Amino acid sequence: MEKEDQRVMLTKKLLKDSLVSLLKEKTIFRITIRELCDTAGINRSTFYKYYGSQFDLLQEMENQILKRVNYSLSLMKVKENSDNSEMLKVILYLLEENVEFSRLLVNNNVDPEFPIKLINLPQIHSYISNQLQSKYTESQIDYFSAFITYGGYQIIQKWINKDQREPVSEMAFILNEFFVGIMKNNS
Repeated sequence: MEKEDQRVMLTKKLLKDSLVSLLKEKTIFRITIRELCDTAGINRSTFYKYYGSQFDLLQEMENQILKRVNYSLSLMKVKENSDNSEMLKVILYLLEENVEFSRLLVNNNVDPEFPIKLINLPQIHSYISNQLQSKYTESQIDYFSAFITYGGYQIIQKWINKDQREPVSEMAFILNEFFVGIMKNNS
C-alpha cells in the first residue's frame, strides 16, 4: 500500500511540474491533456485516474497553497495594533517555496480569481477586519480592507517577480509597515 501511495504522489508531482512548465509557454486553455501527459511521461488513462481536466489539476495545486497558508496562519496568534510580520513571513515563505508556480498565480496568467481566493482566506480577512472594526462602519471596513489587501498583494507580486528578491524577513517588515501605516493614519 505504501508503494502505491508513493507512486500516486510521484505521478501527481510529475503532472504538477509538467503543468507549471507548460504554463510558462501558454495559457491553461491551450494546454491539452495529451501534451500534459507527454511532458510528464505518463499515459492519459493515468491522468484521468486522478483528474478530469487540466483545470482540476490546477485547482488542486491552488488549493494546496491556500490550505497551507490558511493552516499556518491559524496556528499563529496575531495581536491588534502590533507587529505581525511573522504572519506575513508565513505567506511569503509559502509563496517563495513554489516560486515558479507562485509567479504564474500572482501574475494572473493562470487564474485571475487567485488573488481574491488568497485575500479572502478566513485568517487574512479576519485579521484585517479586526484591525479596523473599532474605528469604522462595515461599509468603510470593506473599502479599507480592499485597499490594504490589494495594495499588499501588488507589493507581493512585485517582489515574487524579481530574480534578486529581498529576503522574506525584509519583505514582511515592508508589508507590515504598509499595513500599520495605513491603519494608524486612519485612526
